[in-house]
Amino acid sequence: MIYLTEQAQAEAAKHKAWRECLLADDPALDEQTLADTLEGLTDLTDMLRATVRAALSDEADVDACNELAENLKARMHRLKERAQRRRRSVAAIMQDTGMERLAAPDFTASLRHNQPGLVIVDDAMIPQEFWRMVPTLDKLKLKEALRDGAKIDGAALGNAEMSLTVRTK
Repeated sequence: MIYLTEQAQAEAAKHKAWRECLLADDPALDEQTLADTLEGLTDLTDMLRATVRAALSDEADVDACNELAENLKARMHRLKERAQRRRRSVAAIMQDTGMERLAAPDFTASLRHNQPGLVIVDDAMIPQEFWRMVPTLDKLKLKEALRDGAKIDGAALGNAEMSLTVRTK
């Protein structure tokens, strides 16, 4: 899907028409002269530059959002750890003092015995029936095999798409 305004699409059509017209008039026209002439005849180049700048801005926003998300994730982890430490502290003090219940207007806390947790001593000794074997598709290996010419039912290489490379200073 092309993400351009109607005005930009109109400029693209105008640019294409001018290009065809100029090349029909002078087929030997070199690319640089053609590009310079077309840039003066339409606003397409400026519109495309503005669109690339907007894409760069969006990508910078994505980077900032990712950084913020990582910071928030780290903060969430610290808060979770702190809450667990506080709960363990209260539970330890309540257990040491023999207090089984702590009441307040906004909560009631009480000690209880949890179910015993699982402790793995030596996983090599655990019978196979308790293991889950989940096959995972190695997409990289599959793609390499297809690139090398292998014929594999259920997989094929798709058509390569054009991509835009933008270098910034």
